[in-house]
Amino acid sequence: CSFVPAISVHAFWYSNCIEAVEKLGSSSGCSFSGMHGLHSPFCAPAISSVALSAYGIRYLSWRDLYSSAKCWQVTILTLHAAPLVVIRSVPEGLVNTTCLSFAWLGLAQCLRWPQRLSPFSICIFGVELLALVVPLTPRLLCAFGVLHYLIPPVYWIGIAVSVATDKVNFGNLDSHLKKGAAHFRRSTQAWVSLATNVLLHGAQQACVVSALGHPEDVKVGMRDVNAVLLMYWVLVCILVLVSGCAMPYPLPKLGGLGVFLTSLCACQFACLYS
Repeated sequence: CSFVPAISVHAFWYSNCIEAVEKLGSSSGCSFSGMHGLHSPFCAPAISSVALSAYGIRYLSWRDLYSSAKCWQVTILTLHAAPLVVIRSVPEGLVNTTCLSFAWLGLAQCLRWPQRLSPFSICIFGVELLALVVPLTPRLLCAFGVLHYLIPPVYWIGIAVSVATDKVNFGNLDSHLKKGAAHFRRSTQAWVSLATNVLLHGAQQACVVSALGHPEDVKVGMRDVNAVLLMYWVLVCILVLVSGCAMPYPLPKLGGLGVFLTSLCACQFACLYS
Protein backbone atom coordinates (compact mmCIF):
# COMPACT_ATOMS: atom_id res chain seq x y z
CA CYS A 1 0.00 0.00 0.00
CA SER A 2 1.37 3.44 -0.90
CA PHE A 3 0.29 4.77 2.49
CA VAL A 4 2.71 2.58 4.47
CA PRO A 5 5.74 4.86 3.82
CA ALA A 6 3.70 7.78 5.15
CA ILE A 7 3.09 5.86 8.38
CA SER A 8 6.83 5.26 8.74
CA VAL A 9 7.55 8.95 8.20
CA HIS A 10 4.95 9.91 10.81
CA ALA A 11 6.39 7.44 13.33
CA PHE A 12 9.85 8.94 12.85
CA TRP A 13 8.43 12.45 13.18
CA TYR A 14 6.53 11.65 16.36
CA SER A 15 9.57 10.00 17.98
CA ASN A 16 11.38 13.36 17.72
CA CYS A 17 8.39 15.64 18.27
CA ILE A 18 8.43 15.57 22.08
CA GLU A 19 12.14 16.42 22.16
CA ALA A 20 11.55 19.32 19.76
CA VAL A 21 8.68 20.66 21.87
CA GLU A 22 10.83 20.48 25.01
CA LYS A 23 13.61 22.41 23.24
CA LEU A 24 11.06 25.03 22.25
CA GLY A 25 9.93 25.26 25.86
CA SER A 26 13.53 25.52 27.09
CA SER A 27 14.25 28.33 24.64
CA SER A 28 11.34 30.27 26.15
CA GLY A 29 12.72 29.87 29.66
CA CYS A 30 10.75 26.81 30.71
CA SER A 31 11.99 23.58 32.22
CA PHE A 32 10.49 20.11 32.63
CA SER A 33 10.94 17.61 35.44
CA GLY A 34 8.79 14.86 36.92
CA MET A 35 5.07 14.49 36.49
CA HIS A 36 4.50 18.11 37.60
CA GLY A 37 7.17 19.56 35.33
CA LEU A 38 5.10 22.59 34.36
CA HIS A 39 7.30 25.28 35.93
CA SER A 40 5.73 28.17 34.05
CA PRO A 41 2.07 28.71 33.12
CA PHE A 42 3.23 30.32 29.87
CA CYS A 43 5.55 27.56 28.67
CA ALA A 44 5.21 26.56 25.02
CA PRO A 45 3.97 22.95 25.46
CA ALA A 46 1.17 23.91 27.86
CA ILE A 47 -0.08 26.76 25.72
CA SER A 48 0.24 24.66 22.58
CA SER A 49 -1.72 21.74 24.07
CA VAL A 50 -4.58 24.03 25.12
CA ALA A 51 -4.59 25.83 21.75
CA LEU A 52 -4.61 22.55 19.81
CA SER A 53 -7.46 21.24 21.95
CA ALA A 54 -9.46 24.41 21.26
CA TYR A 55 -8.83 24.07 17.52
CA GLY A 56 -9.74 20.38 17.62
CA ILE A 57 -13.04 21.01 19.39
CA ARG A 58 -13.98 23.73 16.91
CA TYR A 59 -13.08 21.47 13.99
CA LEU A 60 -15.11 18.57 15.40
CA SER A 61 -18.07 20.87 16.00
CA TRP A 62 -17.82 22.07 12.39
CA ARG A 63 -18.01 18.42 11.31
CA ASP A 64 -21.04 17.98 13.63
CA LEU A 65 -19.43 15.09 15.54
CA TYR A 66 -20.99 16.23 18.83
CA SER A 67 -24.39 15.24 17.48
CA SER A 68 -23.45 11.56 17.42
CA ALA A 69 -21.66 8.93 19.49
CA LYS A 70 -18.52 9.53 17.41
CA CYS A 71 -17.58 12.24 19.91
CA TRP A 72 -17.14 9.47 22.51
CA GLN A 73 -13.96 8.26 20.84
CA VAL A 74 -11.01 8.04 23.23
CA THR A 75 -8.99 10.70 21.40
CA ILE A 76 -11.85 13.20 21.59
CA LEU A 77 -12.45 12.51 25.28
CA THR A 78 -8.76 13.11 26.05
CA LEU A 79 -8.88 16.22 23.86
CA HIS A 80 -11.41 17.67 26.31
CA ALA A 81 -9.72 16.41 29.47
CA ALA A 82 -6.11 17.33 28.62
CA PRO A 83 -6.39 21.14 28.95
CA LEU A 84 -7.93 20.83 32.41
CA VAL A 85 -5.24 18.37 33.53
CA VAL A 86 -2.49 20.66 32.19
CA ILE A 87 -3.99 23.78 33.79
CA ARG A 88 -4.49 22.06 37.15
CA SER A 89 -0.86 20.83 37.06
CA VAL A 90 0.46 24.39 37.27
CA PRO A 91 2.18 24.78 40.68
CA GLU A 92 0.18 26.61 43.32
CA GLY A 93 0.68 30.36 43.47
CA LEU A 94 1.70 30.97 39.86
CA VAL A 95 -1.82 31.47 38.52
CA ASN A 96 -5.38 30.97 39.67
CA THR A 97 -5.88 27.49 38.25
CA THR A 98 -9.52 27.41 39.37
CA CYS A 99 -10.41 30.47 37.28
CA LEU A 100 -8.45 29.15 34.31
CA SER A 101 -10.18 25.78 34.58
CA PHE A 102 -13.66 27.29 34.59
CA ALA A 103 -12.63 29.61 31.76
CA TRP A 104 -11.68 26.55 29.72
CA LEU A 105 -15.02 24.90 30.51
CA GLY A 106 -16.81 27.98 29.19
CA LEU A 107 -14.61 28.16 26.10
CA ALA A 108 -15.12 24.47 25.31
CA GLN A 109 -18.88 24.97 25.51
CA CYS A 110 -18.72 27.98 23.20
CA LEU A 111 -16.58 26.12 20.66
CA ARG A 112 -19.28 23.44 20.30
CA TRP A 113 -22.21 25.78 20.90
CA PRO A 114 -24.45 24.50 18.06
CA GLN A 115 -24.41 21.00 19.61
CA ARG A 116 -24.31 22.05 23.28
CA LEU A 117 -27.70 20.46 24.06
CA SER A 118 -26.98 17.19 22.28
CA PRO A 119 -27.01 14.25 24.75
CA PHE A 120 -23.62 13.21 23.35
CA SER A 121 -22.19 16.68 23.99
CA ILE A 122 -23.66 16.66 27.50
CA CYS A 123 -21.76 13.45 28.18
CA ILE A 124 -18.58 15.23 27.02
CA PHE A 125 -19.34 17.96 29.55
CA GLY A 126 -19.52 15.26 32.22
CA VAL A 127 -16.03 14.10 31.22
CA GLU A 128 -14.79 17.70 31.53
CA LEU A 129 -16.29 18.00 35.01
CA LEU A 130 -14.60 14.73 35.98
CA ALA A 131 -11.26 16.09 34.76
CA LEU A 132 -11.93 19.21 36.83
CA VAL A 133 -12.39 17.43 40.17
CA VAL A 134 -10.45 14.14 39.98
CA PRO A 135 -7.32 14.15 42.19
CA LEU A 136 -4.20 14.49 40.02
CA THR A 137 -2.16 11.76 41.68
CA PRO A 138 1.22 10.73 40.20
CA ARG A 139 -0.31 7.40 39.19
CA LEU A 140 -3.17 9.07 37.31
CA LEU A 141 -0.78 11.44 35.53
CA CYS A 142 1.43 8.49 34.63
CA ALA A 143 -1.50 6.65 33.03
CA PHE A 144 -2.60 9.87 31.30
CA GLY A 145 0.87 10.23 29.82
CA VAL A 146 0.99 6.61 28.66
CA LEU A 147 -2.40 7.05 26.99
CA HIS A 148 -1.06 10.04 25.06
CA TYR A 149 1.89 7.94 23.91
CA LEU A 150 -0.50 5.26 22.60
CA ILE A 151 -3.00 7.44 20.74
CA PRO A 152 -0.88 8.44 17.68
CA PRO A 153 0.44 4.98 16.68
CA VAL A 154 -2.94 3.30 17.27
CA TYR A 155 -4.75 5.95 15.23
CA TRP A 156 -2.35 5.92 12.28
CA ILE A 157 -2.25 2.12 12.19
CA GLY A 158 -6.05 2.21 12.06
CA ILE A 159 -5.90 4.69 9.18
CA ALA A 160 -3.43 2.45 7.32
CA VAL A 161 -5.70 -0.58 7.77
CA SER A 162 -8.70 1.43 6.59
CA VAL A 163 -6.89 2.68 3.50
CA ALA A 164 -5.76 -0.87 2.65
CA THR A 165 -9.31 -2.22 2.64
CA ASP A 166 -12.70 -1.01 1.45
CA LYS A 167 -14.54 -2.80 4.26
CA VAL A 168 -13.63 -0.31 7.00
CA ASN A 169 -14.10 3.45 7.08
CA PHE A 170 -12.16 4.65 10.10
CA GLY A 171 -12.83 8.35 9.70
CA ASN A 172 -12.89 11.37 7.44
CA LEU A 173 -9.18 11.27 6.57
CA ASP A 174 -9.09 7.75 5.17
CA SER A 175 -11.99 8.63 2.85
CA HIS A 176 -9.69 11.23 1.27
CA LEU A 177 -6.65 8.95 1.24
CA LYS A 178 -8.54 6.18 -0.57
CA LYS A 179 -9.10 8.55 -3.49
CA GLY A 180 -5.37 8.80 -4.12
CA ALA A 181 -2.86 11.57 -4.78
CA ALA A 182 -4.92 13.08 -7.62
CA HIS A 183 -7.69 13.86 -5.13
CA PHE A 184 -5.25 15.77 -2.90
CA ARG A 185 -4.06 17.87 -5.83
CA ARG A 186 -7.55 19.27 -6.37
CA SER A 187 -9.09 19.13 -2.87
CA THR A 188 -8.34 21.69 -0.18
CA GLN A 189 -10.50 19.80 2.29
CA ALA A 190 -8.28 16.73 1.91
CA TRP A 191 -5.22 18.73 2.98
CA VAL A 192 -7.13 20.36 5.84
CA SER A 193 -8.19 16.90 7.06
CA LEU A 194 -4.63 15.56 6.82
CA ALA A 195 -3.08 18.54 8.61
CA THR A 196 -5.75 18.52 11.32
CA ASN A 197 -5.29 14.83 12.04
CA VAL A 198 -1.50 15.20 12.22
CA LEU A 199 -2.02 17.97 14.78
CA LEU A 200 -4.65 16.12 16.80
CA HIS A 201 -3.04 12.66 16.59
CA GLY A 202 0.59 13.55 17.12
CA ALA A 203 1.42 17.15 17.95
CA GLN A 204 -1.26 17.56 20.62
CA GLN A 205 -0.17 14.39 22.46
CA ALA A 206 3.49 15.45 22.29
CA CYS A 207 2.63 18.83 23.82
CA VAL A 208 0.64 17.26 26.67
CA VAL A 209 3.42 14.80 27.54
CA SER A 210 6.02 17.58 27.42
CA ALA A 211 3.92 19.83 29.66
CA LEU A 212 3.17 17.16 32.27
CA GLY A 213 6.45 15.23 32.12
CA HIS A 214 7.30 11.78 30.84
CA PRO A 215 5.58 8.81 32.57
CA GLU A 216 7.78 7.47 35.35
CA ASP A 217 6.50 3.88 35.37
CA VAL A 218 5.28 2.89 31.93
CA LYS A 219 4.37 -0.66 33.00
CA VAL A 220 2.04 0.51 35.77
CA GLY A 221 0.66 3.22 33.50
CA MET A 222 -0.06 0.71 30.75
CA ARG A 223 -1.86 -1.57 33.18
CA ASP A 224 -4.01 1.31 34.43
CA VAL A 225 -4.77 2.47 30.87
CA ASN A 226 -5.93 -1.02 29.93
CA ALA A 227 -8.16 -1.20 33.00
CA VAL A 228 -9.72 2.19 32.22
CA LEU A 229 -10.25 1.27 28.56
CA LEU A 230 -12.00 -1.92 29.64
CA MET A 231 -14.41 0.07 31.79
CA TYR A 232 -14.79 2.68 29.07
CA TRP A 233 -15.73 0.16 26.39
CA VAL A 234 -18.20 -1.69 28.60
CA LEU A 235 -19.88 1.61 29.53
CA VAL A 236 -20.00 2.77 25.90
CA CYS A 237 -21.49 -0.52 24.71
CA ILE A 238 -24.14 -0.38 27.44
CA LEU A 239 -25.07 3.18 26.43
CA VAL A 240 -25.17 2.21 22.76
CA LEU A 241 -27.34 -0.87 23.38
CA VAL A 242 -29.74 1.06 25.62
CA SER A 243 -30.05 4.15 23.40
CA GLY A 244 -29.84 2.42 20.03
CA CYS A 245 -27.30 4.89 18.67
CA ALA A 246 -24.31 3.92 16.53
CA MET A 247 -20.93 2.92 17.95
CA PRO A 248 -18.17 5.55 18.30
CA TYR A 249 -16.00 3.37 16.07
CA PRO A 250 -16.86 1.49 12.84
CA LEU A 251 -17.60 -1.80 14.59
CA PRO A 252 -20.79 -3.84 15.08
CA LYS A 253 -22.28 -3.36 18.52
CA LEU A 254 -21.85 -6.82 20.04
CA GLY A 255 -18.99 -7.83 17.78
CA GLY A 256 -17.09 -4.67 18.65
CA LEU A 257 -17.59 -5.35 22.34
CA GLY A 258 -16.14 -8.84 21.97
CA VAL A 259 -13.16 -7.70 19.91
CA PHE A 260 -12.22 -4.90 22.26
CA LEU A 261 -12.76 -6.83 25.47
CA THR A 262 -10.67 -9.74 24.19
CA SER A 263 -7.79 -7.52 23.05
CA LEU A 264 -7.83 -5.38 26.20
CA CYS A 265 -7.97 -8.41 28.49
CA ALA A 266 -5.00 -9.88 26.62
CA CYS A 267 -3.06 -6.63 27.08
CA GLN A 268 -4.00 -6.50 30.75
CA PHE A 269 -2.87 -10.07 31.28
CA ALA A 270 0.44 -9.32 29.56
CA CYS A 271 1.01 -6.23 31.73
CA LEU A 272 0.22 -8.11 34.94
CA TYR A 273 2.50 -11.05 34.29
CA SER A 274 5.30 -9.58 32.18
